[in-house]
Amino acid sequence: MLNYVRKHFSEERLAFVYEAGPTGFGLYDELVAAGHPCLVVAPSMVPTAPGARVKTNRLDSRKLSTALRGGELKSIHVPSRKYRELYQRHPKKVAARKVAPVIERSGKQFRIRRRYFCPKFFRQTFHEFAAKSIQSKLLDHWN
Repeated sequence: MLNYVRKHFSEERLAFVYEAGPTGFGLYDELVAAGHPCLVVAPSMVPTAPGARVKTNRLDSRKLSTALRGGELKSIHVPSRKYRELYQRHPKKVAARKVAPVIERSGKQFRIRRRYFCPKFFRQTFHEFAAKSIQSKLLDHWN
């Protein structure tokens, strides 16, 4: 994207805005490093007209650019790269990667449970795994 901006808008002063999403803040880092102002906004904080339910990339980009020009957008806090790396390596975050959602169907009802990913207990839910590990610790303690 930066190559496109340099090629087509080299003489222009630009500001960038995008909605926060699951892809992280890599684009934000690149734009700020290149010297461009950039806002990352929460999708829920973008002003929308009542009844405007159609959501396409084209409409979203126009809505964002209009709101940016009008000063209606407020950026979310973007943590520094150092803190983001620390967060990714946090023990609870690493442990959460091993927990997978399992959908159980019973007739027309759906329940989502968390399954602990472990080769020994692959088909168990986390609660079943925890119960077995607690039982085994208690048995070891009593014996």
